[in-house]
Amino acid sequence: MSQPQQPESFLAADIGSTLTRVCLIDRVEGIYRLVARSQHPTRGEDGIDAKQAVVGAVRRLEEIAHRTLLDDAGEMISPERDDGTGVDAMVACSSAAKPLRCAVIGLTADLSLQGAVRACTGALAQATTTLALGALRRAAELAPLLGLADSPPEAIILSGGFDNGPIAPLTAGAELLAAVLADLPAHERPVIIYAGNQEARRPVARALGDDLTLAVVDNVRPSEGIESPRELQRELLRLYGERLQLVPGMAALQRWCSVPVQSSPDALALALQYLAKRHDPSTSLLGVDVGGNHTAVIGVGKRGVNLTLRGGLGTAAGLDGVLASASLDDLRRWLPLDVSLDTLTAYLENARLWPFTLPQTLDDLLALQAAAREALRQTFAEWQAASLAEPLRLDLIAGRGGVLSGCPHPGLVALMLLDGLQPVGLAQLVYDRDSVWPQLGAVAAVAPLAASQVLNRDGLAHLGTALCLSGSVRTGERALRLRLETPGGPDHTYEVAAGEVRCVPLPSDAEASVKLWPHPRLDVGLGPGAPAQAQVQGGALGLIIDARGRPLQVSADPQERAAAQRRWNNGLGRR
Repeated sequence: MSQPQQPESFLAADIGSTLTRVCLIDRVEGIYRLVARSQHPTRGEDGIDAKQAVVGAVRRLEEIAHRTLLDDAGEMISPERDDGTGVDAMVACSSAAKPLRCAVIGLTADLSLQGAVRACTGALAQATTTLALGALRRAAELAPLLGLADSPPEAIILSGGFDNGPIAPLTAGAELLAAVLADLPAHERPVIIYAGNQEARRPVARALGDDLTLAVVDNVRPSEGIESPRELQRELLRLYGERLQLVPGMAALQRWCSVPVQSSPDALALALQYLAKRHDPSTSLLGVDVGGNHTAVIGVGKRGVNLTLRGGLGTAAGLDGVLASASLDDLRRWLPLDVSLDTLTAYLENARLWPFTLPQTLDDLLALQAAAREALRQTFAEWQAASLAEPLRLDLIAGRGGVLSGCPHPGLVALMLLDGLQPVGLAQLVYDRDSVWPQLGAVAAVAPLAASQVLNRDGLAHLGTALCLSGSVRTGERALRLRLETPGGPDHTYEVAAGEVRCVPLPSDAEASVKLWPHPRLDVGLGPGAPAQAQVQGGALGLIIDARGRPLQVSADPQERAAAQRRWNNGLGRR
C-alpha cells in the first residue's frame, strides 16, 4: 500500500502466545509520542489467528484514542487521511509460533554439542534431539540418527571440530546424514545448518548433495576457549521468521505491514540496544522478559547482543515448565505469607488455566510473582553459562513482561528483579510499564527517530538505582553507612542493617553523589570493606539499598521466611 516517505503515524503490534498488544504512535507538537495502547487475547475460540487478534486490539484502541483506524470491513486505513482517520504505516513482531524443532549433531558431547545447544536457547529453537557422532560406533547406536527420518525436525545443526582441524569426521557425518534423509519427500526435508570447522565447509556441502538445503554459518566453537553462537542464532531466528508466516492469520496481517513481521526477541533486542545507547555507549545492559510461555535474558555490551530464551517457562502456559524445574518449596520461599503447598498449587493452576484474567487476590498475585522469580533465576543462570566471555557487571537492568507491568506497586517490580537476578554493586532499574518495547523495536526498522523519541519520553519507567552488597554478615549488624549529597540540598547520612532492603528518597529527575562505607566483610563492587563513591539517578523508589547479601539466603523456617519477605516488601514502600 502507498504511504508517505516519512510516516507521521504508526500502528505497532506484538503478537504473543497469550496476548496481542498494539500501540498507536503519532507526532504531537513535532515529536513522536505514544498516544494509546491496548491488548487482546491472541487465541480465540478457534485457536490462534494473528490478524483477528490485532483487529480486536485495534478496535479497543479506537475506543481509547477516539480515532477511526479500520474501515467497515475491518481493514486498516492507510495512509492517514486528512480527517485524522487511519495511520501512515504499520509494523509488527511476534512470538506466536512454536519454537523450531532442531536436531543437534556434533562430533563430541562435551564441546560440539553443548555450544550448539546453548545457541538454540537464544533463538526460539528447541534441541529435541542431540547426537554425538563420536559415540556412534555400533549399528545399534545408530537408532537415534535413523529416527530423524521417521520424525524429521525442522532444522539439523551439524557442528564440531575446531577451525583448521581434521575434516574427515565431519565429512563422514554429512554422508551419513544425507543417506538417512535421502528418502524423505522434499517438503519434509529439514534445513541443514553447518556450524563446524570452516575448513570442512566445501567437503560437507559435497557430501550432503544438492537435494538438501544447506546454510553455512560461523563455527560455533572455533577454538577451545572461544564460543561464537551469534551467526547460528541469527540463522535460527531467520528460520523462525519464516515459520511465523505459517501462523494462522499472519500472512493476511503481513499485507498491512510496511516490512516483514519479525520475531519479538529480535525486536526487543533492538529496543534494548537503543536503551543502552541512550545512557552511555559503554553501558552494560541486562534485559529480561518474563512472558506467558517464555522467559528471555538479553545482554547488551561491548561484545554485542547475547540472548538466552527459555521456551515453556513463564507465567501462563509456561507455569508447567516452572513447576517441572522448581519445587513448590522453591516458590514458597518468595511469599510473605505461610501457605500450604495445596493452596499454592491452586493459585498457580488458576493462573495457568485463565491467563487472560487479572489475579483475583493479593495472594494470587504474589504466587505468580514467585513463579516469575524462579523463571528469571533459571534463565539468568543459563545466560551466564552461555555468555562465557561476558563481564557480569550490570550498569542497567531493564525488565518487562505482563507480571511486571501489571504490578500495583513499583516496589514489587524491583523485588522481582533483585531476587531473580541478584545483582552486585550499582545498577539502574527500569521497566516496560506500558508493554511497548518490542513494538518500538519493530518501529525502529522503518523509523528510528520515532522509536527513539517514544522510548525516551513514554517508554521508560525508572525505578531508581539499586545498591546491592555481596557477602554475608549476621542479620542486624550494620552492613553499610552512606552519605547522600544532592546539588543545592542538604547532605543525608544513613545506616542500613544486614538483612534489610530499604529506599532512600531521590526523585526520578534528580541525581546525587553517594559515598559508601560497607562492613569489612561486605562488598559493593570494589572488594570487601572497600569504600566507594558514585553518581546515582533517582526513580520511583529513589536509591534502593539491598543489604541482604549475596548469594541471597532465605530462612528454611516458614514463619521467619514470611516475616522477612514482609520486611522486604515494607522496605520498598509496599505495606
